[in-house]
Amino acid sequence: MEDKAIYTTKEAADYLGVSPSTVYRMEKRGFLSPTKTLGGQRRFSQKNLEECLRKSQSFESPLIREMSPPYEITARAKPYFQEDSMWIYNADLLRTDCIRERTIDLIVTSPPYNVGIKYSSHDDKMFYEDYLSFTRQ
Repeated sequence: MEDKAIYTTKEAADYLGVSPSTVYRMEKRGFLSPTKTLGGQRRFSQKNLEECLRKSQSFESPLIREMSPPYEITARAKPYFQEDSMWIYNADLLRTDCIRERTIDLIVTSPPYNVGIKYSSHDDKMFYEDYLSFTRQ
């Protein structure tokens, strides 16, 4: 990465070798002190980033550890149905790596939990085309 005086959050993350969310945690804990633009975006000075790197190298363990998820990714799911930009998965998305971060517009659970339906007495039979029509709305 080319050295420069001021870095965006993404550039600071790349410079430090961490994720942008780790940069936010480092700021919250006082390890980084960005300035903010009029629009509220963070800007990090190269001096601040180098100081953070220097301090983190003096620790035996990393300055901030990335938390591993409380679940294990076990499979790459294939779409159950796909048309244009609509993809339907019949899978536990916590255990798959098929969705890129920040790309989900809607998640429908089956059954929808905590809505007061007694599922043993609820008739949920629906024709496939009706279901697809419902999901397009």
